[in-house]
Amino acid sequence: MKTRRMDIWFLVILFVACGGPSPKEKPAIIPDGRIEGSEPGLQVGEPLELTISVDPPGVDTCYLVWSGNMGERLYPVFSRESVSKISIVEADLRRSGKVRLELFCGGQLCDSTTFALLPGPAVGLMETYAGPKSIIAGGLEQAMIAAIPVDSFGNGAFDREVNFGIRFPKRGLTISVPVEYHTAWTDFSSMRRTGKLFLGAQTGASNALEEHVYVTPSWPERFTIRAEQQTPYADGRSVSMIKTSSIRDAWNNTVADGTLIQFYFQENGFTTALYQAPTLGGIARLYFEHPAYPARWTVQAGIAGQAKSRPIRIRFERNLADLEASYLPEERILQVGPLRGALGQYLPDGYRVALKLSGDGADRWEYELLENGYCAFYLEELLFDPGTYLATLYAGDRTQTIELAWQ
Repeated sequence: MKTRRMDIWFLVILFVACGGPSPKEKPAIIPDGRIEGSEPGLQVGEPLELTISVDPPGVDTCYLVWSGNMGERLYPVFSRESVSKISIVEADLRRSGKVRLELFCGGQLCDSTTFALLPGPAVGLMETYAGPKSIIAGGLEQAMIAAIPVDSFGNGAFDREVNFGIRFPKRGLTISVPVEYHTAWTDFSSMRRTGKLFLGAQTGASNALEEHVYVTPSWPERFTIRAEQQTPYADGRSVSMIKTSSIRDAWNNTVADGTLIQFYFQENGFTTALYQAPTLGGIARLYFEHPAYPARWTVQAGIAGQAKSRPIRIRFERNLADLEASYLPEERILQVGPLRGALGQYLPDGYRVALKLSGDGADRWEYELLENGYCAFYLEELLFDPGTYLATLYAGDRTQTIELAWQ
């Protein structure tokens, strides 16, 4: 009996030592989840509520990741029940584009989906760009206008076309242009006439501000000039005018105000002067002073080498009848006058007379102005050393030389 009991304990010890059957381990619970409610066709600004299904409920490590154009946002999922609701915040629903949703439960990706958040209709002020701001008439240049229709959140609107209006002088044009890559644009050539073009754009409830493009004259054509002389005399004082004809382009448009006209003056085959004058109303006027001596000038006008006038000739006649001068030794004065013009009149006050004193190895120039037909040179202020000097007087094209014995 004692031996049998010992055998039983021996078997028990042997069973335990050899690892008998152990109780079964409880298997790990792998949660599962689904995302519902992200239907296609959702527009920006519309509310979005997602339904999240979690099995088994009660998993406290579930969260939803929203990935869009504005970045990522983490939404916690409270899964005490098998189904829960999540409302997407308005800030995530303002920017259109591709959105990806990912549901993580227990550190594992349970479900994901992708949908497009569509832009809304065009509203408010449409952004437009027009340029260049000026083009040359005659179809030689083009301009364009581009529009970007946007919805209330600044996304490129879903509108499929934009209506552009172009108002020419005396006529208008409307063009419907499809929207590509959120932009619509059209170009147009200049017409023959100059003027201001009015541009506009519209689609749906969105309108653009008025834009402008100016059509400017083309290159000027040949023109003519003429001289309007107040007097034909070379008096060194009178002012006359050279006037152009109305300068126009090939389409009969008057050139723009301020166009610079170059006037080339020649005498004896050599260019002696170059002047410029701006146009006003298509006409340029150049005022010039008569020479003090008889001359024949050739004048031609041009515009930047593109258009030239035919040359004209201007003649200036002798105005000074004779140069009268005498030396008064007692007063030591060299008196000039009276100086008379072609009509026997005294030359006007301010007419300049030049004196050249030669002697003692040097030349000296002095000038006086007429007053009542006369002027005088006071030699005591000019000569200091005794000797013989030559005094040469110049008035217009007249000269007279007087020998002076200075003591």
